[in-house]
Amino acid sequence: MLQLASGVKLKAESGEPHDTIAHFVMALNRESAPVQQASRFLAGMMVGNQGTNVGADKPLDPLGWLGESISFYADRDPYWAELLKLNSTERELKLMRDGYRLPVALRIEFRQPLRLALFLTSVRSFIQQSGPGLAKWDTLTHREQPYVKVSSARHGAAGVEELDNVALYYSTVGDGLILTPNEEVMKRAIDRQLARDQNAPGERGGVSPPTSSPSSRGADAVPLAKNLDSWLGDSVAVKFDHALPQFFLWFAEVADPRQAAQTNSWSNLPILNEWKRRYPDRDPVEVHARFWNTELVCPGGGRYVWNEHWRTMESTVFGHPGEPKLPEKFEAPLFPFAKASFGLTFELDGLRSRLELLREGK
Repeated sequence: MLQLASGVKLKAESGEPHDTIAHFVMALNRESAPVQQASRFLAGMMVGNQGTNVGADKPLDPLGWLGESISFYADRDPYWAELLKLNSTERELKLMRDGYRLPVALRIEFRQPLRLALFLTSVRSFIQQSGPGLAKWDTLTHREQPYVKVSSARHGAAGVEELDNVALYYSTVGDGLILTPNEEVMKRAIDRQLARDQNAPGERGGVSPPTSSPSSRGADAVPLAKNLDSWLGDSVAVKFDHALPQFFLWFAEVADPRQAAQTNSWSNLPILNEWKRRYPDRDPVEVHARFWNTELVCPGGGRYVWNEHWRTMESTVFGHPGEPKLPEKFEAPLFPFAKASFGLTFELDGLRSRLELLREGK
């Protein structure tokens, strides 16, 4: 990451900031060693195919179109709420049936549209030659703007049944190459660019000015830059907007945050019981802090106390496995924060980091 981002700084518009629940962006130095190594690898794969070479007198550079940032984001979408209502097994089944159409996208900034067009043509040609008949490429349009859908050409073509419904959509939108498994994410990206083009005639981009009336634009087709803050870091930045609880529940694989916090709280009990066995007259929490310089904290805000009847330590909020408790109301430590932003700036003598946490209503 340090090599990729060194020598380049993020701009306020890097990564095309908009209404997302999570957004990661990183500066990209196309002259860095990792990029040059990747370019040489791709050149070797595409040897004999001069589609990525703009001039015969120039060396093959498949990634010569790269710009100065790469980002990954999760759009605000009702689909997240649908998934979070399900347990992990049901969620996996739904994702498989829906073709894993998560509302996420990868955006790669480009600086030379012609080189990018030739690169995409070469990639498509390489795939069709390597596995003829496995994938089909359909050119679709949204508000007269084209984008491409890549999907399985026939049932079982991918070799894995779960991938039969998977599709990848890509297009050049503004100064970015967008790749996403969700068609609605692509349409929203086009809507935003059309709105920007309408408000700033002559702006460079891969999407032409809109021809439709304002009333026909989607709900997301509004300029958002005036509502956005700049990234906290010059090299790497991440933003979460009303997403921390959702991500917490997703990775904890539970529908109730209390259960995940209870499990986390109980994970401290074995070592506390061991301290109690060795030092029966002392507070196990204090003993642990003395030996490891770390205080064990109950995520529910409770205390760890000794239960004489069960002969075990327990949480005053969550109890213990033999006698569990679940509070009626509970907020995980990060849940009160509506927004979180983090940034890294790589410098000659190290790095600087910044973190901002904003509570609801602020």
